[in-house]
Amino acid sequence: MTELVIFDSDGVLVDSEGIANTVLARAAASEGAAISAEESLRLFRGLKMADCVVEIERQSGRRATLASRGEGRRKAG
Repeated sequence: MTELVIFDSDGVLVDSEGIANTVLARAAASEGAAISAEESLRLFRGLKMADCVVEIERQSGRRATLASRGEGRRKAG
C-alpha cells in the first residue's frame, strides 16, 4: 500500500525551468518578440503565464494569438 507520494512543484527533484523558458522563448519568437532563453529566464521567472503574455505582446507590438495565450488548446490525438 502506498503511504507517501511526493510532488515536486518547485524544482527540487527535477529542474524544468530551463526547458520551460526555452519553450517560452520559442513561443515569443513565433509571436514576433525576439527573446532568448536566457532573457526569458530573466524576464519571466516567477511570473504568471498571463503576465508573460503581456510582456510578449509589449515586445512584439501586437496581441498574441489564441494558442500562445492558452485559450485555444487542442487535445492530442
